[in-house]
Amino acid sequence: NLRNNTSSNRTASKADTVGNVEPGNGVRKIIFASRTHSQLSQFVKEIRQIPVTTPIRVVALGGRRLLCGNAKVNNGKRNESAISEACLDLQKGTTDIASDVTEVHIRKRKRKVKAKDTHKCPLRSSKASITGLALHTLAQPTDIEDLAKFGEVTSTCAYYASRQSLPAAQVVVLPYNTLLSKSCRDSVGLSLKNNLVIMDEAHNVPEAIRSLKATCLSLPVMVKARESLEMYYARYKNRLAGRNVFYVLQIQKCLLAMERYLSMPPSTTTATNSQSPSKKHNQYSATNRSKEEAEPASIVMSSNELLFALQLDTVNFFKMDRYLTKSRLPQKLLGFTNFVESAKHNEHTVTTPKSAVNEASGRV
Repeated sequence: NLRNNTSSNRTASKADTVGNVEPGNGVRKIIFASRTHSQLSQFVKEIRQIPVTTPIRVVALGGRRLLCGNAKVNNGKRNESAISEACLDLQKGTTDIASDVTEVHIRKRKRKVKAKDTHKCPLRSSKASITGLALHTLAQPTDIEDLAKFGEVTSTCAYYASRQSLPAAQVVVLPYNTLLSKSCRDSVGLSLKNNLVIMDEAHNVPEAIRSLKATCLSLPVMVKARESLEMYYARYKNRLAGRNVFYVLQIQKCLLAMERYLSMPPSTTTATNSQSPSKKHNQYSATNRSKEEAEPASIVMSSNELLFALQLDTVNFFKMDRYLTKSRLPQKLLGFTNFVESAKHNEHTVTTPKSAVNEASGRV
């Protein structure tokens, strides 16, 4: 035990220097999660009132929408995912960072150029500035609003400064969504192992999990997704590997099944859910009504009941999800769709970028 305590003390003292500390191997942390950033700011203010000789090292974690100071990326019109995509594209040296897709941007979209400072985010041009901001935030308890202001004043990226200061933090404050999402924790390098987690107003956690894991898909969205995927496949099917062809066709099948199901009238849908699986399949395959005949209705069913109604009970959605994540097909499809729509809007032929063709090959 004495040997273990000595090694942990060495690790803690090493982590105080901020540098050379890997996520999960630094100081043991108190991770405090709440529903809103205003509640987290109130918690940080309370920490400041604690009479201690050495300031408590507090790090506030938030998304790029709150911390990004680049007006070209965070222009107030984009959501969190769009800001993250624009930020990563800017770091890779791509030129499409404008909010509106124009002909010039379409021709340059995803075109990989030699990395130059003019193509990278100016707020990340100096590593020393980011390190200095990280150290400054650890000097005294800082909330998310103060961190964003410090980044604005110093023209430094507050988002990456908070990530750099995380290993040396003693207290980490963050919203529910960041704590409950493993991908978010991994992206910022936050480990829960050997750390103390406190959930403020924990009765809100079930609702937060439902909001985090749930999504709303409408019939127009299904139709648009299917049509876009069909155009993508028709254009690049000769370049796709066999494994990619299999998954693309399987995704098309799922989209078509969901589209047909949403087009069914409520009375037919309710009757289908109350029947046996075999009768459901027969009636479902024979029913394909127009959207105008449908009336508003709400139906609650389990995931297995929905899969049987869609005739998708043999599809492995876990493998499909891993494929979508690894191949980045949604991002490629979005770029292709924007290219096609811009070409139609400009009413003249636009040559497809070579980089778009290479990405369309779907090599993983």
